[in-house]
Amino acid sequence: MVLLRVTAGMAATALTWSLLATGAVAAPDVDPRNAPSTLSRNTDRQQVVDDYYGVLVPATEAPFSWNGSVASCDPGAPTAAEQGPTLAAVNYMRNLAGLAPVTFSPELSARALKAALIMQASKTLTHDPTSSMACYTKDGASAAGQSNLASGVTAARAVLAYMVDPGALNTIASHRRWILHPPTRVMGSGSTTSINALTVFGSGVTVDKAPTAPEWITWPTAGYFPAPLEPDGRWSLQASRSDTDLRGAVVSVTGPGGPVPIANTATERAWVVWDLATAPAHSSSDQHYTVTISGAKRDRKRLAPFSYTVTLAAMEVRNLALPQVQGQHAVGQTLSVTPGSWAPASPSLAYQWRRNGVAIPGEVLSTYEFTAEDVGGDLDVLVTASRPRHVTTSVSTSGTAAPETLAQPPASETEQSPRDAVLVRRGVKVVGRPVVGGRLRAKGARFDPGSVRLRYSWERNGRTIKGARKSTYRLRAKDRGKRLRAVVTATKAGYAPLTVRSTVSRRVRG
Repeated sequence: MVLLRVTAGMAATALTWSLLATGAVAAPDVDPRNAPSTLSRNTDRQQVVDDYYGVLVPATEAPFSWNGSVASCDPGAPTAAEQGPTLAAVNYMRNLAGLAPVTFSPELSARALKAALIMQASKTLTHDPTSSMACYTKDGASAAGQSNLASGVTAARAVLAYMVDPGALNTIASHRRWILHPPTRVMGSGSTTSINALTVFGSGVTVDKAPTAPEWITWPTAGYFPAPLEPDGRWSLQASRSDTDLRGAVVSVTGPGGPVPIANTATERAWVVWDLATAPAHSSSDQHYTVTISGAKRDRKRLAPFSYTVTLAAMEVRNLALPQVQGQHAVGQTLSVTPGSWAPASPSLAYQWRRNGVAIPGEVLSTYEFTAEDVGGDLDVLVTASRPRHVTTSVSTSGTAAPETLAQPPASETEQSPRDAVLVRRGVKVVGRPVVGGRLRAKGARFDPGSVRLRYSWERNGRTIKGARKSTYRLRAKDRGKRLRAVVTATKAGYAPLTVRSTVSRRVRG
């Protein structure tokens, strides 16, 4: 039994996982007549990409709510919202490895829920719950001894944790091996708000006594393999034939930069796990690794060395629906950009507003105040989405043409609308060096009619600076690192007032 903590890789935000592995996995008996001898798998890159976005990503993002209660020691009941995505994730991993799918037994899943309840109520992970533990039941205790256990991740996301299998105390990668156990045909899963129990062996778990499986089961798999699933350098190979002995196996790996040192190798009779001294770095392009295994035996005879290639296929943050600019194109009005839709969901977003395809200095928020300089131009936003282990993606909102004549904000319903409105002919600009002690000046604004009264104010990072009411502004220490803009309001009797803002300055240096 192993207890460990790891940090999420695919997760949008960092999570701490605790995992408890079950015991050793016996080598299955596989009919050698049906066991493929080739290590060439997943040769269709597009299919690998489609399965990643079409199966795994939706499974790990599916909403899930536990219907039990720790307070009343109610384990709840298995729900489609938990069972479906978790099963999809398990079978996704097995399919990548060339293994037959499994099903979930309602009875096993109900028992797994009881095990998960004990763990959550007791705030611990153990395969051997005692009767003194909170919410103890015999069924739950029995299931705990037959299950992979995870804390901090539930449902399909727990499957991701099991497949990474990290930590100094988990060098044999038992969680992964149970999920990739070729004979298994029926499992069970139960998730509370913070615990998952995945029942993988023992009473009630159905196995195929003569399964058909690849001769070698690797992780990452040979051929194209989604780069976000690379298990932090902990790679493995399993023999599906029980007459194979890997205890003397020697592993070598060659990557894009040449030979990759192996930091640790752990073996059992039909299973070898090795840690790359340096996990593969994130890349925006596919990366190829060749693994060579020597020293393996079959029926007490040494096998010739054999090799296979893993291609870590780069996966982008995929845009599903373009962000859109919203708001009224009128001087002084605030525009905003919607986030759009992405897969995986909720990436980190960065923004750059552009006028006629040219970046507007300093306008890097999701909102933008329309200025006189935007009249007749074409506004869009370059939105860049990033996520750990994925290729960064940038998309543009569809260009939004600004009107040739500036629209004015509507008059308040409580005010009497004037006969006419002040129009801007040229926007305001800020000149001067943005350094502490320097002076900025607002200039260049032109209005129609020309005989208007001007009022000035200044904004620091979007907030009005108290007392700054002149066309010039001397920069102070508190302005250091901030961005400033000038605000000019033109008024004339009988006309609606008009307020225009300059673009923001560069960050003030000190």
